[in-house]
Amino acid sequence: MRELTCIARGREGQWEAICLDFNIAVSGNSFEQVRDMLSEAITFYIRDAMQEDERTREQLLNRRAPFWSRLQWKIG
Repeated sequence: MRELTCIARGREGQWEAICLDFNIAVSGNSFEQVRDMLSEAITFYIRDAMQEDERTREQLLNRRAPFWSRLQWKIG
């Protein structure tokens, strides 16, 4: 099992979350909502990636958010 770096931030009524390892982002009204939405999005992403040929699968499963996005999320 692989450990993923995911970050959520926000305040009442306005939340966003991102999986920095796959560059998948969601937004919603609560922490719980974005947590669940991001978990579901990651699950579907991995499931779909696993159906691809080996080269494409490796590219998809090693797709990180761009450096500046990662930096913004970690310090922002």
